[in-house]
Amino acid sequence: MKDHRVYNDNRRSYMFHPMATPEHIHDELENYPTEADARAALIHPSLTPKHIDMLLKGSNVPVKRIAIQHPFATKEHIDKALGDSDWQVRAHSLKNPNATAEHVARAFNDKEDMVKVYALNHPQATAEQVASSQNHPNHVVRAAAAHNPKATQEHITKALNDKDSYVRSSAVSNPNASAAHISKGLDDNYWSVVAAAAAHPKANAEHLHKALDSKEYFARRNAVEHPNATKEHWERALSDPSQDIRDFAKKKLSEK
Repeated sequence: MKDHRVYNDNRRSYMFHPMATPEHIHDELENYPTEADARAALIHPSLTPKHIDMLLKGSNVPVKRIAIQHPFATKEHIDKALGDSDWQVRAHSLKNPNATAEHVARAFNDKEDMVKVYALNHPQATAEQVASSQNHPNHVVRAAAAHNPKATQEHITKALNDKDSYVRSSAVSNPNASAAHISKGLDDNYWSVVAAAAAHPKANAEHLHKALDSKEYFARRNAVEHPNATKEHWERALSDPSQDIRDFAKKKLSEK
């Protein structure tokens, strides 16, 4: 088998031949693998952890970023990736299903804020890490903490008083947000926070009536489309200033 690659019609992408062996793939990856090489290798049944090791060597960031997410990447590979000079490689290592709480803790202490964000978004992030991030100078880090499912009621309350609207909208979107949190979000002076509050799965009938009175279009739109919306909400939306909201309400009422 002279050619281990099978190209598509425009020859811009390819896959390794179905009969390619681990040795064939090794030979192809030995010299400066490209992003296309990595993608082709990572979906091939002959892939081995040794190929992951090859892809993680070198300086090609897209290749390393793709390789470190593969299930064949070991805990040792993740350890190595967390020491990479490029923050994207370090961050994407947490997307690997083999990442442990120890890896998350290491990423949380990374000097790059976006790596810390990836750590806070990981299922194994801790309540202590959430709490310690609430006063972080970077609002993206504070937002990640505010949206983490391990955030307590107190954490969410504090985040809803944050000066940054992204943090507040992340807080009111938290699955642990209470009825009082949703009400506070609906009173916010920034449209995205109000819209997020109106879209919360726990929004009740009173919340949706309040959202339908909002001056913010997306809050009203989210309210009228909410799974908890009822006939009373749709009838109220018939007088909405926006045609599409009125049309949606009419459609829902006609289905009853």
